[in-house]
Amino acid sequence: MSRLLPLVVLAALAAGCPTSVRYADCQAGTVDLRSDPAHCGGCHRACPQGVPCEDGTCVVPEGVTVCRAVAPAEPDMPFPSGDPTNVACGDGDETYADRRSVVVCTVADLPSDPRNCGQCGRICPEASDCVGGRCACEAGRTLCETNEPDPWGPAPADLDERWWSAYHSIEPIERTCVDVQDDRENCGECRLVCPETWNCRDGTCVEPPAPEPDEPAAPPIDPETGLPCCPPE
Repeated sequence: MSRLLPLVVLAALAAGCPTSVRYADCQAGTVDLRSDPAHCGGCHRACPQGVPCEDGTCVVPEGVTVCRAVAPAEPDMPFPSGDPTNVACGDGDETYADRRSVVVCTVADLPSDPRNCGQCGRICPEASDCVGGRCACEAGRTLCETNEPDPWGPAPADLDERWWSAYHSIEPIERTCVDVQDDRENCGECRLVCPETWNCRDGTCVEPPAPEPDEPAAPPIDPETGLPCCPPE
């Protein structure tokens, strides 16, 4: 039956029937273009992960964002450095940047998703929550980032920020929850590093006290009298 379907499609087109078809051979056997999320409305036109295909259209749930990211075409490959801003979802499982990576689209609730908190790809530290699109540390701790914000500005909300960093050749931002009262790398505020050997105390870098002078060596004991005797030679 599946071998006849392409012929049926061609015959329908020749007869002047509507060009929108339901079934097609997409190099993976015959698929239903109206309901298959991997071939939604066309061969290899994949919906974002978790998004259903209804009547040939990817139906994104209301209130969520479709995030554009990349997956390495080979293990241990870096994020591509090409311009990601014009890459769209739903254009098929096509490779990007000389076949080094593949565009991957997922859905996320940016106000509450700790792996996409207010921005696709923004990962909150452990022991923190995503509240209103911001990573929130537990009481007594401050959210610090490992480096300055991107000088080119934040990434578009639907674009993985790590991809954005790779495009601008800067280190991706890492986040951690710290106690700025005693953290030498973030003393009193984020990224304020105390000098080497100094400590952070109550949010202030403090120089360690000078070492106490060594006590003079005790004189030797006379084994016969048990009393201190002459100073050592």
